[in-house]
Amino acid sequence: MPGSEDPAPEAVAERRRERDIARERLSRVVDASERLRRHVEKAIAAVNGEVGRPSSFDALHELLEAQSYRLAYWRTAAHEINYRRFFDVNDLAALRVEDPEVFEATHGLLFELLQRSQVKGVRVDHPDGLFDPSRYTEMLQDLAARARRTELAAGPPFFVVVEKILSGGESIPDSWRVDGTTGYTFLRFVSGLFVDEAGARRLRRSYTRFTGLNAAFHDVAYECKRLIMDTSLASELNVLAQAFDDIGERNRKARDSPEHPFPVGPDRWKTSRILLPPELGSRRYRNVLTGQCIEPTRTASQSWIFVGEALRDLPVALLIGGPGLSA
Repeated sequence: MPGSEDPAPEAVAERRRERDIARERLSRVVDASERLRRHVEKAIAAVNGEVGRPSSFDALHELLEAQSYRLAYWRTAAHEINYRRFFDVNDLAALRVEDPEVFEATHGLLFELLQRSQVKGVRVDHPDGLFDPSRYTEMLQDLAARARRTELAAGPPFFVVVEKILSGGESIPDSWRVDGTTGYTFLRFVSGLFVDEAGARRLRRSYTRFTGLNAAFHDVAYECKRLIMDTSLASELNVLAQAFDDIGERNRKARDSPEHPFPVGPDRWKTSRILLPPELGSRRYRNVLTGQCIEPTRTASQSWIFVGEALRDLPVALLIGGPGLSA
């Protein structure tokens, strides 16, 4: 039987087939022999360990270490995780739809429905969780063109809407091949019909008098984003901080520092400051493969200026390239 380290499709198929065959054979042999059944039960009991004798769990630990996964206490995900997930829901692991093979496997049913003209459009939930939202919408359009047997640029584009709440001055990036949002923007305008702006000042005074708070919305929004980043998304922040630190280890001016350039502990706020600058109101999208950055409210040079300002808070200078930065 091929080892679990072999990812080839034929090896995976053989492992699954032989696993079921071996399990069935063992079941038949054990059912036919009382002596063998007692031996298997005794071996299982030994592997299960005995409470109060820590060393008795060594065999179970070795067995688990040989698996393709790691068993961990569920709260471990709060500070250590190695996969993309839906917000902080550990059970909703992200699929790598940016991989063409994964995309084709997970969109097979959609392709068949498009071929039969039973689907005229799709809704994409939470596109911000995609590795590359722009590329994904291109892949959707290509899928539809192949299903309809037309050239991608010849026929009308496939109808795609995204579930995305846009802030005041935010718009969908032009590179996203979509027709718009699922309707949040429309609902915002409709709900505005029932809001009398003349009462805003009075309502704000009442709120301030009752809560004692008078911070500007921008400041509150920023602090709330920082709170989520430091709590619900702390694990992802640690992963990014570690990735930045690994980059620093490859630079002779940053390695071997008594302090981490991008700390993964209590000082990880230094990393979050670069990821979430106070002056930035809307979201940023960067393709780590192409380097393309879509940033509606900030130019590329302004972004690098801010990164340079943020780096001044770090214990050592980590040179990561870009306009105005040299090796």
